[in-house]
Amino acid sequence: MDQKEFGNVEKKSAKGGSASGGKTKIFAPKFPKERLKLPLKTRSREEWLKIGIIVVAAIYLAFYVCVIVAGVGIYKSRWDNKFAKAIEKIFPYPAAVVGSNLITMNDLSKEVGYIKYFYQKTAPDQMPDNSLIEKQVIDRLIQEKVAEKLARDNGVSVSKKEVDDQFDKIADENGGAEKVKQILSDLYGLDVKTFKDLIRDQLLQEKLRDKFEKDLQMQIKVKHILVKVAPDATPEAKAQAQAKAQDILNKIKGGADFTEMAKQFSEDEASQGQGGELPFFSKGQNVKEFETAAFSLGPGEVSDVVLTQYGFHIIKMEEKKGSINLTFEDWLNESEKKMWTWRFVGREKKTTSTTSSPSESPSATTPSPTQ
Repeated sequence: MDQKEFGNVEKKSAKGGSASGGKTKIFAPKFPKERLKLPLKTRSREEWLKIGIIVVAAIYLAFYVCVIVAGVGIYKSRWDNKFAKAIEKIFPYPAAVVGSNLITMNDLSKEVGYIKYFYQKTAPDQMPDNSLIEKQVIDRLIQEKVAEKLARDNGVSVSKKEVDDQFDKIADENGGAEKVKQILSDLYGLDVKTFKDLIRDQLLQEKLRDKFEKDLQMQIKVKHILVKVAPDATPEAKAQAQAKAQDILNKIKGGADFTEMAKQFSEDEASQGQGGELPFFSKGQNVKEFETAAFSLGPGEVSDVVLTQYGFHIIKMEEKKGSINLTFEDWLNESEKKMWTWRFVGREKKTTSTTSSPSESPSATTPSPTQ
């Protein structure tokens, strides 16, 4: 349609219509059916991968920054608030490592919290320094881990029934289970489940001690001859008693029977009639000078004259059993040294504080029914 024809159509419309009923036809331009393709920039797979790596790295960085900042607050500034306790529950910050066993800051905080709760409820003005409480608690937690390892090695265990029986015994002695539950909650902020965990730990150490003293600890049976002399005796009296003991020893070395010599000359009334024989004993049960000399002997050997606070002794080794020549406490300490142990908190600190030690703690035997 040219410009002239377009003009005729407009004129027909102005005159009132067309042959088809007076309606005007509008001629719209025709657009192509295919959509136009805009020149958008697309990212390659490698670019999306790089973006993903950057986002993940940023998240990890933020995470580790949070962990580090919280760690500085917990270890160095010793945060003691709800935020710190929540963080300790999420992240296992180590308080100590004993061999392959981890003691977390959360473990430490809970134990310290029980003791502080007790002081707040009973004697807030006598609350020990926090560092002192932490030191004693971490020492105990480490000792428990060492005891657990030694118990496993020596076949010692505690059953659920033993724990329940001990709890029932405590309940009977303290007015019933509900009364004990109230005492634990009011004085320590403890629940029964946590208290039973404490009972288990204590029973395990008691059974381990029994096993040690019965089967593992070195014990000896000796005979001895005592020539008494008072600690405040004159030098002349001491010299006379020593000479008498030396004369007896010379006779024994010359072939005299030790048992008969003890019956004849020993001044220890308790053992004289048995030829000087003493029952089995272990390290820590006799005076130091006597023990040192006795444990150094082999079966059948006789010591030189030994001076103690009781007088002059001659000792003969009769029998030795067991292999560990230590007390139970020293055994635990020596075992801890052999296990790789690292403390992150609770190390020794020089202090001039005279505050009493936090001896009051949740007892696994009898909780004080103080009202």
